Amino acid sequence: MITASTTSSWMYRGSTFTLVVDVFDEGDQSGENYIIPGEDIAVLRLSHAITDTPILLKEAATYDRAEGRLYFAFEPEDTEDLLTKGYDLTITLENSNGRITPVFQGRFGIVGINLGGE
Repeated sequence: MITASTTSSWMYRGSTFTLVVDVFDEGDQSGENYIIPGEDIAVLRLSHAITDTPILLKEAATYDRAEGRLYFAFEPEDTEDLLTKGYDLTITLENSNGRITPVFQGRFGIVGINLGGE
């Protein structure tokens, strides 16, 4: 089973922000990060509820595949219209053959508004 942890569970609405995700293979007894296959893309979905249509879709901006690390870059326009509340966050690894591997499912909060723009 593949799982992940995030560096944060919230961000300011309208901020520049990078969400870092570490992907692990729970079946690997060595405790090493999951090596992300070169053909896989990581997709982040933010929705009101896990069963709802996503209101925000992002592909990882940067990958450290050997270390199992994903970087999702948010710009102010990505979140400026979102409500200040908690959302369901899912991250999957997807390839061109249609394989979708769930990696992370949890809550993610948009808090306040960033008056400084960064």
